[in-house]
Amino acid sequence: MNGSEIMETIFDRLDTAERQDVLDVYEALTGMMIDMDSVDWSE
Repeated sequence: MNGSEIMETIFDRLDTAERQDVLDVYEALTGMMIDMDSVDWSE
């Protein structure tokens, strides 16, 4: 399981507001900007 798969697993268990909070933290930790539109929520 790679990092993005782990994040997707976490996202699957969160509601929309919590997802944004996690993205904010994830971006802060990694210094990466994640475009919400580029995330495939269907997996």
